[in-house]
Amino acid sequence: MNKHLDASQNAMTAFDLLCSGPTIVPGMLNAQVYDAFSADPDLHMLPVVDAGRPIGLITRANLINRFARPYQRELYGKKPCTTIMDSRPLLVDKDTSLQELSLTIAQADLHHLSDGFIVTEGERYLGTGTGHDLMRQITQMQINTEVERTAAANRARDEAIMASQFKSQFLANMSHELRTPLNAILGYSEMLAEEAKDLGEEEFVSDLHKIHSAGRHLLGLINNILDLSKIEADKMELYLENFDVAAMADEVCATLLPLIEKNGNTLEIRYAGGLGEMHSDLTKIRQILFNLLSNASKFTERGTIVLTIARDDSGGANDWLSFEIADSGIGMNQEQLGKLFQAFIQADASTTRKYGGTGLGLAISQRFCRMMGGDIAASSEPGKGSTFTVTLPASLTGNPLAEDHHAIG
Repeated sequence: MNKHLDASQNAMTAFDLLCSGPTIVPGMLNAQVYDAFSADPDLHMLPVVDAGRPIGLITRANLINRFARPYQRELYGKKPCTTIMDSRPLLVDKDTSLQELSLTIAQADLHHLSDGFIVTEGERYLGTGTGHDLMRQITQMQINTEVERTAAANRARDEAIMASQFKSQFLANMSHELRTPLNAILGYSEMLAEEAKDLGEEEFVSDLHKIHSAGRHLLGLINNILDLSKIEADKMELYLENFDVAAMADEVCATLLPLIEKNGNTLEIRYAGGLGEMHSDLTKIRQILFNLLSNASKFTERGTIVLTIARDDSGGANDWLSFEIADSGIGMNQEQLGKLFQAFIQADASTTRKYGGTGLGLAISQRFCRMMGGDIAASSEPGKGSTFTVTLPASLTGNPLAEDHHAIG
């Protein structure tokens, strides 16, 4: 019996199975016992009680076995019932739990399950119980327990969904509230830097650039949180347009080249054949490449980062584009790969301390890919670098997934 049933069983006792049927005294003849069973087809057992104390039990099956033949009726009929009774019936205290009762029957003789048992209080007879009632009650409790567990699981699921929605709404509201003053800080710091430069106040220019850089970093984090909250709230939309794949990739690489070169890295761009155009969400694909190339440059020092883009036109009606970003950086083990795309989680704590970041970029990139009908995969080996491969359909028409994401074409 499982542990979920134990609590219910312990709450019920043998007293709950009590049946107050007729009893007989030791001096009653077997013929009279036979007549009592014959008169009541529903009578299953007759306890033998002497001065309020149970001393035996006669069951219908036991009686039929003894009176199967006519000569047996003559032989046993005039003898007292104590000659055919079970003088060692199962006696159960009224406070015995159903679990204890089940174990007692299982460890004793299983004929007690069919014959039944006598419920007592101390040595005083109270009534009888049947194995049928015991099994029925246990089965019902198992059903009730399963129903309760299912209801509890459903409540927990609903509460989790509601909590997630509240969290997403809070993050969205908070992000909007933070972005407004932050944009003002960025604007004023840029204006003050230009004015300080015109006035020849070079010592202020450096500090104002640091303020502006820190503000842009914070704005990027806020934008990531806002994106994630929109995705979780199912409010992220796809804006579809036609664009040249190679031109988009060149623009992304040109923007990120200073960041890549900052750690002494070299960027190689490889276009396999004609890439043509895509009809998809340009902004989200650009953001995916930004995230992956930024990560590659962050975790690679004096190494090589390779962006390879290819078009596969052999897969039926729709072509597919693959974007592969490979680096020669620190790499990851299998455990780290297993939690790579979880929001707010990086490979390990030491990575966060050394390289910074929130762990949102890859989670958002994966969800963007799946919104657009594609996916992202990663392979890596410690000390030998990592490879991320994004595969996307070349042309989207409406909603690529069963998820209720709204696409605007």
